[in-house]
Formats: sequence, C-alpha cells, structure tokens
Amino acid sequence: MKQFTKAALVLALAAALMLALCCMASAETIHTTDHEWGPATLVSQATCIKAPVYSHTCTICGRTETFESGVKDATAHQYGDWTVINPPECEADGSQRRVCKLCGDVQDQTIPKTNHDWSGEWKVQTPATCTTEGVEVKVCKNNMHHTVTRTIPATGHSYEGKITTAPTCTTPGVMTYVCKNDSSHTYTEPIAALGHNYVGTITTAPTCTEPGVRTYVCQNDNSHTYTEIVPATGHDYKGTVTTAPTCTEPGVRTYVCSHDSSHTYTEPIPATDHKWNSGVVTKQPTCTEPGTRLLTCQNDSSHTKEETIPATGHQHTHWVITKQPTYTEEGERKLYCDDCGALLKTEKMSVRMFYGNTVCAIGPRLRDVNLSPYNSDNWYMFTPFDASRDGRQTFTLIGSNRYDVGTATIVVRDGTVTFDYNVYPNVDIKLEFFTILNQMSDLHEYEPEALSSLSMVPGRAYSIEDDFNGDTNLVLYFCSRADYSINRYVTSANLGTPYRNLCRSMLSMMDK
Repeated sequence: MKQFTKAALVLALAAALMLALCCMASAETIHTTDHEWGPATLVSQATCIKAPVYSHTCTICGRTETFESGVKDATAHQYGDWTVINPPECEADGSQRRVCKLCGDVQDQTIPKTNHDWSGEWKVQTPATCTTEGVEVKVCKNNMHHTVTRTIPATGHSYEGKITTAPTCTTPGVMTYVCKNDSSHTYTEPIAALGHNYVGTITTAPTCTEPGVRTYVCQNDNSHTYTEIVPATGHDYKGTVTTAPTCTEPGVRTYVCSHDSSHTYTEPIPATDHKWNSGVVTKQPTCTEPGTRLLTCQNDSSHTKEETIPATGHQHTHWVITKQPTYTEEGERKLYCDDCGALLKTEKMSVRMFYGNTVCAIGPRLRDVNLSPYNSDNWYMFTPFDASRDGRQTFTLIGSNRYDVGTATIVVRDGTVTFDYNVYPNVDIKLEFFTILNQMSDLHEYEPEALSSLSMVPGRAYSIEDDFNGDTNLVLYFCSRADYSINRYVTSANLGTPYRNLCRSMLSMMDK
C-alpha cells in the first residue's frame, strides 16, 4: 500500500473542504444581509432533562437550523419496566420499582396481596367412624403451607337385618342386625311367631240335601290341618214357561234346580183373559138409533167381539118461533134437533111474552150516529159515560127498543170502574154480554154472539190506568138476549126531547 505523507494529507483535506464550499455555494443563494427565518416547526418534545427542540428555514438562502426553546418538563420521564422488589403474599402486599432512563428518577408501587385460593378439593385426613367424627383438609393454591380443616360427621350405624332363626307357626325367630360400616357392631331382635295361615278347599262337595266337607291346610306348615262341615246348598229353582197360557186356557211353568237338573216341579199359569183394544166403529150411532163397535183382542187377533154404542140422543137443538105472541093472542114455537132435523117439541108462547129479544143500556142508537162499520139501520144502543169523578151512574135497560126491563149501574171509585145490573122479575137474561171501551170504534162487531170473548165480569173493579190507559171518556156497550113479558114503555126511548138531550150529552163525552 502506498504511504501518504503528512503534507500530502493536509493538501487533500484542504482540497476536500474547498470542494464542499463550492457545492454549498451552488445550493444556496449568497446574500449579505441577516437571515430571514420562516415559521418554527417542533422537532422533539420537552423531556425531564431537555427543553423542546424546534427547526426553522431561511426564506432567502434556504438555510435550516435547529434550536431549543422553552423549559424542561419535569413530569416527562421515560421509565423502564417494573421490577418486583418484594413479591405479594396471601395476607401481605408486595412492592415493585421502575427507573427513568433519562434522569434516573425512581418510582415505587404496591402489589396487592393475593388472598387465599381455597378452590381446591377437600382431602380426608382422619376418616369418620360410626361413633366418632373425622377430619378433612384443604390447601391454598397460592401457598401450599396455608391450610384449613373441617369436621366430618360420624357416619352413624347402618344396620342390615338378616333372619338367623326362622319363626314357626307357634315359636318366635331371631333377626340379627350387622352394621355395614363396621361389622363388629351388631344386635338382635325377636321375630313374632307366624301364627297359622289356613286356606280351605272343599274336599267333599255338598248337594241340595246333603252337607259337604271343607279341609283347611296351614300355608306355613302343611302338617297343620282341620276340617269343617259345608251346609247343603238347598234347591235353586229357575222357572221357564213350558206351555204358554192363552186368553182362555192356563199355561205351565216348569222349575229346574240349577244345582241338580233332576230336581224339578211345575205350576200352572193363569189364562191371560182378553185384552180388548179401543175398537173400530162399524156403525155410527144417530140421535135415535144405536151404533156398533168391533173390538179385537190384543193377545190374539182372532178373538173379536161387538158392542153397542148407545144412541146419542138429541144433543143440539134450537127453537123456531112460528107465531109471535101479541097482547091478545098466544104465539107458538117449535124445538128442532140440529143433527137430524126432527121436530122434538111444540109449545104455546104466552100473551105479551117476548123470546130471545135484545136488551141494551140506554144511549145513542147505532143507526142514529151511523158509526162505521155498523149497520146504519140497527137500533142497538151504546152508553158513553164520564169516569173522571167518583160516584154512581144509573142507566135504564131497554128491551126491543121500547121496553123498560131493568137498570144498569156504573160506580167510579179510587181509579176503578165497576159495572153491575138488575132486571125485573119477569125478565130472564139468556145471553149476557157487556164491555167497557175507550171508544166505540174499537169494536168491529155488534151482535153479542160474536163478541163473547170480550165480555167483562159484572161486579169486578177494572183499573182506569191499567185497563183503559188512563182514559176517562169511556163507552159502556151492554147488549144481551132475554125472554120477558112486560108492557111498560120507556117514554125517553122515543124520539122526544129528553132522549135527544141525553144522547147529545153522552156523545159530547166521546173521544173525537
């Protein structure tokens, strides 16, 4: 290797320096004034031993310089890892330390105690016996030198019994008990004698008339036996009909013993007699001629008999007036059967006697007021009245539009209306009808035979509120049939002024 002299080395270094200066001069702008520095940029944070470091660049020549500015941060230590000084124990805390890499500052810290870890299993240290307690121990998993103990209860005896001397029917036995935990622990107790367990079977069967024998053998010892008498069964007869009875001839029931079929006897069954049905009419009876009915026996349809149905007699009749009586001559009427039309009776009708004539309570006539739908030619009367005040009102009963045959009475008291009537001794009411209405137009018939379902009861109190809806302008319609003999005219029934005034006052009370 070629050796350089000291002078040559100095010349080389000078040449290198000049070369570097030339390079720098080419990269920077050469100026004669001070640098003009741009904004500072943080290069490194402050530490516990050094202020923050910044850099800035000249805006003219591009030169960059670094500088410290500010103060050190006493808290900005750079600690190393923790080092355990004293390890923690189950019941005592430990400690650890770390040191700053820059200034050597020391920081200590407590390590919490671990506490005991008893999660392991208990191990028997001293086993328990039937009568003494044992001991078991558990070791801390954090420190095997730390242990706890607890008591194991005595097991007690667990005796199991075994028959060592079997009992008989008359002598007791022995049961010996041995402890399964310690076979040296034993005791005994007596077993009661079994007693006899007899089961009986019939060794000689009884008959209907002869006793049998039942022999008993002990199930514990078959050498122990005894016998007893089984009573005779007696006969058990079951009867069946061997000859059926008829309506006229007896039958036979035969009884056979269920124990011995050779034992039998019989008894008669009475004849049933005829059981006649309701029959079929073969000839209808008439008013005068009997009919016939054929009956058939329900036990034997070949047995029949005929019975007579009595004649019905004349059940439905009506009178026909063939001549009306006058004040000087008798009349005549005849009674006919409605079923066969036969004339049953003819009788005279007394002078001045009227039969089946109409009787009404005095008031306006149907023909005078022409109330639809009634016949405008009908003389029948109706009686408006005022029920707004308590009191008694009396009206004449008119027969045949001209005769006074009795009186009708209306009593108003405490919100009720009561009607009653009386006729003279020679007047016989054959068909009675009366009703009380809110208004006459409520009726669509006027003949009493067609109105029988609406008939009220004489002497009964009817509620104005409940029966007439609180209406006090009411109408009495009394229209009946009667036989009577009378010649007393009713002057007010004629078309005179008193009657017309009565009708006007009555009609003024009617509901419009």
